[in-house]
Amino acid sequence: MTHVSKDFDGGYYMIQEDIMRCGIFKHSGSNPNAISDDALRTLNALGATPKRINQRVFAVLNEAWMAGDQIAGLPSAHDPVVPGRKEDEEWEDMSKDEQSEHKASREEAHMEIVRLGSSRKQFLDKLSVAREMADHPEFYEPFFLDFRGRFYPMCETFHSQGDDVCKGLIEFARGKPLGSRGLYWLAVRAANCFGEDKLPLDERYQWTLDHLDQIIECAMDPLDGSRWWTQADEPWGFLATCFELDEATALGDRSVEYVSHLAIPLDGSCNGLQHLSAMSKDPVGAKATNLMARAQREDIYLEVAASARRILASDITNGVEWSAQWLAVLEDTAKGRKVVKRAVMTTPYGVTERGIATQLYKDGHVKLLAGYKEMTKPEKWAAASYLKDVIVKALSETIAAAKQVMAWIQTCAEKMADQNVPLVWKTPNNNLITQSYFNLARSKVKTLYGEQVLWSEDPLSGLNPKKQALASAPNLIHSFDAAHLSRTVNALADAGNSDFLMIHDSFGVHACDTDQLALTLRKEFVDIYSTNWLDTLHETWAEACPSIPHWKEFLGQGDFDVAEVLRSDFFFS
Repeated sequence: MTHVSKDFDGGYYMIQEDIMRCGIFKHSGSNPNAISDDALRTLNALGATPKRINQRVFAVLNEAWMAGDQIAGLPSAHDPVVPGRKEDEEWEDMSKDEQSEHKASREEAHMEIVRLGSSRKQFLDKLSVAREMADHPEFYEPFFLDFRGRFYPMCETFHSQGDDVCKGLIEFARGKPLGSRGLYWLAVRAANCFGEDKLPLDERYQWTLDHLDQIIECAMDPLDGSRWWTQADEPWGFLATCFELDEATALGDRSVEYVSHLAIPLDGSCNGLQHLSAMSKDPVGAKATNLMARAQREDIYLEVAASARRILASDITNGVEWSAQWLAVLEDTAKGRKVVKRAVMTTPYGVTERGIATQLYKDGHVKLLAGYKEMTKPEKWAAASYLKDVIVKALSETIAAAKQVMAWIQTCAEKMADQNVPLVWKTPNNNLITQSYFNLARSKVKTLYGEQVLWSEDPLSGLNPKKQALASAPNLIHSFDAAHLSRTVNALADAGNSDFLMIHDSFGVHACDTDQLALTLRKEFVDIYSTNWLDTLHETWAEACPSIPHWKEFLGQGDFDVAEVLRSDFFFS
């Protein structure tokens, strides 16, 4: 949606859209009073933030693509060669292992062609929208809520919650002078984008100063120079930061006057676990997820990987299959962290044990094992399944209280579903969330193109207890992180801020306003968890279903003082 001479233009302005999108299950959408005034304020603030295309990043991106340059994650314009089929005679002369290897190589090539085709299509769609938006001085993104109260842009292809390409191309249309602290935060953003986000904040700032010559070289000659920027974890976001740092530092003492258009994102540290740890006042989880004020940043992924190594070492002494191969992989600290990261991240959002095994297999971690090429497919799955068991055990040692909170929520949801009672709760920003996975009704429709099957929720057939249980904890935590975002935006808007770039657990404002953001998001989090939410949720659910267990049957509340978040540099950084 664009804005020209005070008149709006664009499809999302012309066509009426639902504020809350729910899909086949209505959930909160069945309640006309589900969305609070607080959530609507946030929705309007996010949608009213004007954005524009970063012209310098767009020029580099477009030139690199047109030149066929596969840099910084750009997809290849060419498909890989598929190994040819063997003649019957040659095929019969091959051993079974050779035949299997040949079939596997053909399968992998075809899968890569499919993957590349999808990546290429997505990239070209983004490039096309960016090219069109580049002609406009500003554009707006309308937002909607899902049934948990989370905020999403309506634009599906190209938006500010997208990948590194999208984030590198989108900036605030309204600029703001850096002021006395803006250059500091711009430097922190550079370090974060490059992958140095584990350092203390002052060390990230120093990292940027130490690499300033390289940063300026990248800004002056991004494609014909060293291309050092392409080594960053988020290369397009880093390049955008290089351009601004080059221009700001060129002003010397007058850098405070430099008008910046970039958002400085502050990211939560495994945010789902942060909420669960605060809810249970768990000191172990609070330390692991940086709720505690400490001099060094904790890394829960490294902690889980270390726990997994101890379990693997014990299994080796007992002769457990696959333990030695996996320990050889996890002994490389960087690889070990990467292997366990997705399982840790998705645990508070309801990943199943089978899901963890699937992640390990499909993410390619099994390929790290010695002898991978000689392994059969069942052996590869067996190896993934074994490590899944190890990671689950390591998680139980590391985030025990969080898993106990999740178990209690799931038990309550299942018991309520058995009595056909939906799970309903009020969030810290006053949304009234309903989770109601009713059983589905199947109907058939005959068309000119054949018989089609339609599915629709059927409240008369009752709730699905298993689905209610599995989804309950992740949906509740998603609603709480959305409430934290909403309260932060509204508090900042009350203080006069009007530009926001928010992504669930990554909050961004102008560089000059980042200190205010950092303080506000901490204050709102502490205020949220000054309430005993375990008691509040139990009271709400027991009123609807008296037979649910009390949370104290699952865990004892810890003694962590949530106010310590106010002094934690790494809570969001």
